[in-house]
Amino acid sequence: MANYSKWGQCLCLLLCLTASPLMLSAQQSRPWQDDFWQWVEADEGDAAQWEEAFDQLTELENHPINLNSATREQLERLPFLSSRQVGDLLEYVYRNKAMLSLSELLLVKSIGDDVRRLLLHFVCVAPVERQMPTLRLDSALLRGDNTLSATVSIPFYTRKGYRDGYLGKRYAHTVRYQHNYRDRLKVGFTAAQDAGEPFFSNRNKMGYDHYSYYLQLNHLGRIDRLCLGMYRVQMGMGLIMNGAFAMGKTMMLQSAMRSSADIRAYSSRSVANYLQGAALTMRLSDHWRTTVFGSYRPLDATLNDDGTVRTLLTSGYHRLPAEMDKKHNTYRWDAGGSVGWHGKKVYVNGNFVYSHFDRTLDPDREGAPFRRYQAAGATFANMSVDYGYTGDNISLAGEAAINRHGHLALLHRATWHPATSLTFSAIHRYYDKQYTALHARSFSEGGKVQNEHGMYVGMEWRPSWRFLLKVYADYAHFAWARYQVSTSSDAFDTKVACEWKSRNWMLDGYYRLHLTQRDNAEKTTLYNRYNHRLRLRLSRAIGSSLSWQTQLDGTSVSIHQQYWGYMGSQQLTWKRSTFRLSGRMGYFHTNSYESRLYQYEPSLRYDFYFPAFYGEGIRYSFLASATIANRLMLTAKLGVTDYFDRSKIGSGKQEICHSSQPDLQLQMEWKF
Repeated sequence: MANYSKWGQCLCLLLCLTASPLMLSAQQSRPWQDDFWQWVEADEGDAAQWEEAFDQLTELENHPINLNSATREQLERLPFLSSRQVGDLLEYVYRNKAMLSLSELLLVKSIGDDVRRLLLHFVCVAPVERQMPTLRLDSALLRGDNTLSATVSIPFYTRKGYRDGYLGKRYAHTVRYQHNYRDRLKVGFTAAQDAGEPFFSNRNKMGYDHYSYYLQLNHLGRIDRLCLGMYRVQMGMGLIMNGAFAMGKTMMLQSAMRSSADIRAYSSRSVANYLQGAALTMRLSDHWRTTVFGSYRPLDATLNDDGTVRTLLTSGYHRLPAEMDKKHNTYRWDAGGSVGWHGKKVYVNGNFVYSHFDRTLDPDREGAPFRRYQAAGATFANMSVDYGYTGDNISLAGEAAINRHGHLALLHRATWHPATSLTFSAIHRYYDKQYTALHARSFSEGGKVQNEHGMYVGMEWRPSWRFLLKVYADYAHFAWARYQVSTSSDAFDTKVACEWKSRNWMLDGYYRLHLTQRDNAEKTTLYNRYNHRLRLRLSRAIGSSLSWQTQLDGTSVSIHQQYWGYMGSQQLTWKRSTFRLSGRMGYFHTNSYESRLYQYEPSLRYDFYFPAFYGEGIRYSFLASATIANRLMLTAKLGVTDYFDRSKIGSGKQEICHSSQPDLQLQMEWKF
């Protein structure tokens, strides 16, 4: 019976993969999430990083930027726009006084079709008020737009922890509220509860396990922005402070790694990478701007016997008594700022960050070589200078940072546009093994702004609107030990991606080789780990109503032996007026966790789903949404993963005593 079920499911998948191209034809049409994840999912970076990207772009989709009044800082929040494209947009609006229609984006030659397709979701065209009206908080709070959303996840299975250990129920749920008044005021909160966490019980007496709250005011005289509550700060290129998301290597061919000082309200459900207090950005003159901030927030930590901190925790899980005991047991003060001069083509900023813990950080630095230079102590300080030049065909940017002990981090980027259709990029970074910065997050191979020296070169070529070629190569050297590597090591990463499209079809794919090094079993020498990945995707649609996408993924990993894996998937989407239905089905087969495959899957608004698949099985999901009177949107998603090679899923408290994992998610969003 089990074999019949397995091959019956495979037969259904085969019919979907082969029959759908015969049923459908026409022009490609899809939501921004699908276009955006084409840029980043192949990089397989930190999942939390992509979730932050998703949150920020969803926020921008809800409140698009008016191109006729947009500033450089506003446009630079869109990570897929290069400095040249930002400059060309501003120049077009300046020369023509205003845009009358978004179709005029076709006249901005530096913006290709893929970027334009994304841009349309986050910008609008509207008349500009000649004089900014005085902001009155009473009227701003009574007027404006309100958005209230609620999401609940319902698992149709029971994990081991719910029977023995977890403090709460198996349902995860989130409530969000936000009030916006033009581009002047934003206020709101987010309440989030993970599955297994106590609700109105234990230490969560106030209900939800995590709350974020914020107030953001814009254009208050010389004050460009004021944030109270929870917020994020970005300064420079991320060597001392980066509250924005860091993009992967593929997007670096498009993004210019812009240097900027920016603050914005924090509305995410994640408990990591935010500040709590107050921050403001002020215009001192036409060319001078300054940003200052102060923060005091709780953290989770694993403590040593003497009360010092062994490890800072960022998962946000408080399901078990041991996890709950670590909740908010440490506090951190942060303060800093930036002062910068910005001309038409040149800018320079000076940045400073100071942090202090109420407990001393004392990781086990002697227990393993890779921990030798982890951050230790109670007080940390970093300074940097970032600078840049943007010309007609070339742009340069860099940041030089130093910590309180004199150790350096350097990052420089150059982009050259010899023609509208051709772009070359180069990024050099040097991060000293003893450089530590608590809030740093920037371009790297190793995932940290520490212990890395590397060079990245890339090219993007679009000879016509039909064809796009992207190529990059990245080499990194690690002077000190890393996790699973007890001595100095190297890494190499290269990728070739192509896209071809006609009026009715789109075909894209890539090949990637990622070489890293690891210790052998005796830790006497290093061996090379070769990871080959291949993807091929074919898409087509009928107008804006019906679309399909067929995707094939393959991987081969060589260590001591050969590991392999492949996955075939099919997605069908129907959209008509205020209704949308989407179905996705995929078969995966790998012979090891080493050869696991990643795939982005469309989900609810504000929700991110980018799972790894290994073993043998199928994954299928169905998404339905309806918008009522342009005010109420109801969405439901059912997702199921069936495994053919196991009778249990997961381990420990997360173990499921079945081979199937079905989940239902429901969401309501009301605009009033």
